[in-house]
Amino acid sequence: MIRGICPPFPSILRYIEGMDSMNAETVRELLRHRPFEPFKLRMTNGDVFEVKHPKLALVLKTKVIIGDPENDRSWICSLLHISAIESAQAA
Repeated sequence: MIRGICPPFPSILRYIEGMDSMNAETVRELLRHRPFEPFKLRMTNGDVFEVKHPKLALVLKTKVIIGDPENDRSWICSLLHISAIESAQAA
């Protein structure tokens, strides 16, 4: 497996070789893709955050803010610490 993007997620993600850190534009592309497919951000410390809807994530220059309105919570994820993106629908 190539570091950065975990299969299976072929419909909207492409494998990125030689990636040292997650690129903000990669996350923006996932949020803009239609139809939107929920995805998970896997962090270097093992934490996993699910993006359930494109309006529940805000991509900044160096971080992604993810919201969970059902539980009134939010997380700030550094792009440097995102080790992989996975489909939220993967088994």
